[in-house]
Amino acid sequence: MRNARRVILLAGLLLAAAAVSGCEPKTDVTGQWVAFVTWEVGDSLEGAPTTLTMSLQQNQLVLDGSVHLIADFMDLSMPIVEGTVGRGYFYIDSAGTAQGSGTSYAIFLSLDGEASGNSLEGSGILTVNGVEHHFEWSARRSS
Repeated sequence: MRNARRVILLAGLLLAAAAVSGCEPKTDVTGQWVAFVTWEVGDSLEGAPTTLTMSLQQNQLVLDGSVHLIADFMDLSMPIVEGTVGRGYFYIDSAGTAQGSGTSYAIFLSLDGEASGNSLEGSGILTVNGVEHHFEWSARRSS
């Protein structure tokens, strides 16, 4: 499902890029963002207070920066390994490794959604050692 959404989003972004070739995208998500997460009903993380802070730098259709996941179960900053934005839609992939109780955890965070002014919202998947946790999120620009 995540790959299908990404293919559709990427196809839309490529079409938009072709349509406005040489033009700056209308959406600019550069800045600091604070997001609140709502875990999917039935997920083992449901109800866990979770915040994402994002430091985003946009260059045309490319997003760079970092994502910081803050929760009782994890506090981890990760670089954006792939990010795209265009015509109000975007996706971000971040990856990192967390340590805890003598164990190393492979972390992958995927976000996609829509941007409108000083607001972002969408869905996401946090993958911890291969186990997916789905959520919805909304963010406000803090600077």
